[in-house]
Amino acid sequence: MEEVVKDRVSQLLEQWNRLQTADLESLEDDSLRFGAAFYDFVDDVRQYFESIGQIPESLDDILERLGIREALSRLPEPLSLHFANELGYILEGITPMEDATWA
Repeated sequence: MEEVVKDRVSQLLEQWNRLQTADLESLEDDSLRFGAAFYDFVDDVRQYFESIGQIPESLDDILERLGIREALSRLPEPLSLHFANELGYILEGITPMEDATWA
């Protein structure tokens, strides 16, 4: 799974860079593609922890697994902050459908 995390982060960075240089014609499509890839990655991390039956107890614990700390350090600040928030939701056991603020 650690290799999957590295690969997915590399893909996210490629899409993020493409999004930063997108022209107006492709901006919407690139943005939708990036958003889908980001949340697919978050879901993969969530499903991994659910599948092993061990949700980490703290943010430090989750960061130490799967190379997530390294992955987080590679992401641009807006993405790393958002990803850290998503990790917090994983720790709290909140899924997007359960949280009314997602509606």
